[in-house]
Amino acid sequence: MNSILISLIEHLKEGILIIRQDRTIYLSNSAFSEIFGFDKNLSSMTFDDLCVNDRFKKICYLITKDLKEIKDNQVEIDSHLIVNVNFKKIEDNLFLLVIDDITPEKITEKLKEDFVTVSAHQ
Repeated sequence: MNSILISLIEHLKEGILIIRQDRTIYLSNSAFSEIFGFDKNLSSMTFDDLCVNDRFKKICYLITKDLKEIKDNQVEIDSHLIVNVNFKKIEDNLFLLVIDDITPEKITEKLKEDFVTVSAHQ
């Protein structure tokens, strides 16, 4: 993969994981590792190896053995992490998983809802 493209992927705020058809890991960025608490280098692991991680298990349940596409699926990982999940085939043998941490937006939404509720009752 082109070094410019790898650098771009590495600097995205979204967690990126690219896996092969055989479920081995092709590429991941540091945001992906940070979101789920993995070591930085995942290249020697498989997708199924990642599924033993408690924070990643809910994502594993979404991505079935036949690697079906997922679009904008919100998942509450725990009380401190809500993510938006997208999973798509990008080449014959490669699949892209994009994890966007939407926790700050969800907290803001909840605060606005609470404010409106309190204001309406006064």
